[in-house]
Amino acid sequence: MIRKTIRILILSIALVPGAFLLFPGKSHGADALPTGNWLSLGGFSWHGGHGYNDRNPGLGFEHDLPTGYFGAFGIYRNPYFHDSVYVFSGRRYQVWGPLYYGGLVGFVTGYPGLNSGNAVP
Repeated sequence: MIRKTIRILILSIALVPGAFLLFPGKSHGADALPTGNWLSLGGFSWHGGHGYNDRNPGLGFEHDLPTGYFGAFGIYRNPYFHDSVYVFSGRRYQVWGPLYYGGLVGFVTGYPGLNSGNAVP
């Protein structure tokens, strides 16, 4: 299981830069969104005490482009007590001040009711 998870994480890391090549953006000068690399640390969730895992440690990485495009990958312990690997890319638009909207596409693993725990969109 761990070897399979590591292989999926490596594939995920390879897919994020590819998403930027498929969806190139142009710089918007002074109106550009901030660029950055972010480390994501997972921790806790709440499921109302219905037998789910509320402790979800995880580690991820996100890269933001000034055009609003971003990509991320990581691993965490999901609510079903399985390791999940995720990879996604997306686009966000600034509405006003700290308010944004957008969307993302990607894959996640580790949810046994979806594709037998294999990668699902």
